[in-house]
Amino acid sequence: MLKNHFGYYILTLLVFLGLLYTSRLVMVRGSTITGVTDAKKYKITARHTVKVRKIFVSPGQAFHPGDTLITLVSPDLEKDIANVESRIEKLKAERKEKAKSVSAKIDYIGAQLKTQKREMSMKIDQEESELALNQQITSAQTFDSSLVQPRIIHLQGLKEQVDLIANEARIKIRDVRQQNESDQALMTNQIALLTRELGQLMIDRSELVKIAPQAGVVEQVTAKVGESFQKFTGLLTYNPEHPVSVIGYIVGKRAEKLSLNEKVEVWSYNHPDVRQQGEIIGFGAVVALPEILQKSTAVKAFGKEVFISITVKNDFFVGEKVLIR
Repeated sequence: MLKNHFGYYILTLLVFLGLLYTSRLVMVRGSTITGVTDAKKYKITARHTVKVRKIFVSPGQAFHPGDTLITLVSPDLEKDIANVESRIEKLKAERKEKAKSVSAKIDYIGAQLKTQKREMSMKIDQEESELALNQQITSAQTFDSSLVQPRIIHLQGLKEQVDLIANEARIKIRDVRQQNESDQALMTNQIALLTRELGQLMIDRSELVKIAPQAGVVEQVTAKVGESFQKFTGLLTYNPEHPVSVIGYIVGKRAEKLSLNEKVEVWSYNHPDVRQQGEIIGFGAVVALPEILQKSTAVKAFGKEVFISITVKNDFFVGEKVLIR
């Protein structure tokens, strides 16, 4: 009898727990919206006119991060690289030659100054000698300052002329140096700009080897080995292995309960243990629900789109039905 009562109590407890779970499930389902995981297709292109060297994948093939998908060559890119490298070397050589030329100009001005100073010094020495000789042969009684004064003035003028010549040389040297600094700065800036351009071209060259940034599956390969393509032409498309966003569909007045940047929880409809936190990043139009969410094919259901971002590292499948709370 006691065993019968005990069994009854156990059965009653199980029924109660079942009802509690069912009511909780209803509450949870009632506070959720349905959605589908989404991931846009990625298209492999090139920034330059290219020729396909080798293709490593085929449609439907899965790949891992770091796998090589396709390798390309670009004669136009190589020509651009060679042209920029040549311009850089030419500017460097020109800058070096200008520096040598400036040094030679300054040396020439200095040599001219020395020659002019030497000539003026000879004139001054000659003028001083003649003035001294005239003063010696003229007696104190017959000394006429009006005869000597012009020579003194001329001598003073010669000395002042030496200073003017030196000052003129300094101005010439200053102008040459200033012009050289301006030319050097201009060429240095040109070299810097070309160096940055060359750096970008080198990056473009490295990107001719297309490496998978993430795991995925090849959808279509439009290129063939040996074919040439214009820049930005699609060569290969693939779908990432895992989605990067979720599109939810809000039905009824529940749209008013959600707001931009709100944190939500997303979990798989068929595998509730697969969960991911997301964030609402926008709202769309009222559209027909995808087939996977339609309860009846005869009567179409509609809902307002809500876009949710999730991290790339997740265990969802692309196009999987999910619940959002």
